[in-house]
Amino acid sequence: MTLKTITIDRFSPKDEILIPTYFFHPETMVGGVTQAQFDTGNDHTCVHAKLLKLTGELRPIRQIDVNGVTGGAVGRVVEATIGLETDCGGKITISSHQIVVVDGISCDALLGRDMLQYFDVEIFRSGKVRLSHLS
Repeated sequence: MTLKTITIDRFSPKDEILIPTYFFHPETMVGGVTQAQFDTGNDHTCVHAKLLKLTGELRPIRQIDVNGVTGGAVGRVVEATIGLETDCGGKITISSHQIVVVDGISCDALLGRDMLQYFDVEIFRSGKVRLSHLS
């Protein structure tokens, strides 16, 4: 097994944790990239509908309530493949992950608490954040 890490250096510990993240159609691998906010106060990974237009048509599986620290919303669950680049230039691929499309989300994408099944997270007083993934 190999330990892969993603390190984010923030200017201040109060800055958002932004992670370059690729979202792909699970069959065609067509997609796009954005700076996703890492926010474990939100229970699901969410994306704005405009981001998913880059992937082509993803059929909704069901509707779901999404809850975060500041409130909740109703969204449509779709399956997408998520890609992240590691510190050493490698890749982490999360295949056919269920994400929630929320039209009113204030960012392009938000990596929620569901990502903790894939990563150990270290947050340092300096503002540095390290995600570790064993594959």
